[in-house]
Amino acid sequence: MVVQRAAYFTLWNIGSQQLQLTFDGGPLVTDAGLLAVRALEKPLRIIADLAERLPDPRAPRYIEHSVEALLTQAVYQILAGYPDFQDAQELRVDPLFQILADVAPDADRPLASGSTLARFQYAYTRRQAELPWEERPALLEMRAAQTGRIKLLNDYLVERFIGTRRSPPAEIILDLDASDDPVHGRQALSGYHGYYRQHQYLPIFVYDCTFRNFLIVWSKKPRKIEGHSP
Repeated sequence: MVVQRAAYFTLWNIGSQQLQLTFDGGPLVTDAGLLAVRALEKPLRIIADLAERLPDPRAPRYIEHSVEALLTQAVYQILAGYPDFQDAQELRVDPLFQILADVAPDADRPLASGSTLARFQYAYTRRQAELPWEERPALLEMRAAQTGRIKLLNDYLVERFIGTRRSPPAEIILDLDASDDPVHGRQALSGYHGYYRQHQYLPIFVYDCTFRNFLIVWSKKPRKIEGHSP
């Protein structure tokens, strides 16, 4: 997130020169660690290769942001803790996120808006919005598109995992283990868990038992279960 500072004030004069204390040392960011993540991810082409597999239902003449650019923007927003599409309205002109998306920092060349990212995630096009409500196939098309992309992503993750091995393994044993992650407020998507008797998240950790690697963590909203005792 960009932090703007005040201008400056003058301490005193040294001859004809003024000694000034400034607070405008350019835009300051709080998520610079993402540059290291991008430096690791980009040569591996994790996002780029996945973007090539995703279908793009948009009309070519109206495309301003490529699938890879949209996917990069969405992924790094989530990594930085800004999963809401409304966050894109401010982050689209953030110099850091422009650099992460391989765009020169320029407020006149913003990244995709929140509505564009939403249409990308839900595979929704403007053409569907122009139809009368009773003729819109949007809901079924969105669900079909989302399911298709989930399958593509699952296949891609398996291929990426196998690609890290010298030879394809004959079998893979996965260990899934949930863990309680308590919250102390009204955080979005948290829920009450009757077993732990608290409001929390319920992340699921996936381990590869064959090669003893940690693979992924999936944050799952707990179901509301009442009356269960530890």
